[in-house]
Amino acid sequence: MLSALSLIEHALGDFLHGKLLLKHVVDWEAFVAKCKAFHFDRFVALIEALADVVEGKREYETLPDAYKVAFDEMLREQEPQSGQRSWFQRRVQLFFEIIRNSKKFRNYGYTSMYSFLFHSVWTHFFEREVRGI
Repeated sequence: MLSALSLIEHALGDFLHGKLLLKHVVDWEAFVAKCKAFHFDRFVALIEALADVVEGKREYETLPDAYKVAFDEMLREQEPQSGQRSWFQRRVQLFFEIIRNSKKFRNYGYTSMYSFLFHSVWTHFFEREVRGI
């Protein structure tokens, strides 16, 4: 949120100082194009649709079923964390949460769940910086 607000605030500042340039609009179009190129566009569409419902611009009933699932999940009360868990226990829980949410990868992800898990585990074990040497 901070990064997005900083970028918008900077562009607004340029606008208020009479320095809004075609570059700002082109940058925004480039941002939209980059979202599509990196396969973030499906997630951006979901967020826009959910925001429209929250803002009252759109009725919940008009959402596609997959969006309704995301909306309902967003409003569901979060379960409290149960006690102290070790680093390993937290990682195992995260691993299984990712597997349980595999449909989200198909609907909105930029890569498959399997690829995401493989790269996450690989990076964690084999591409870490060595400290203390």
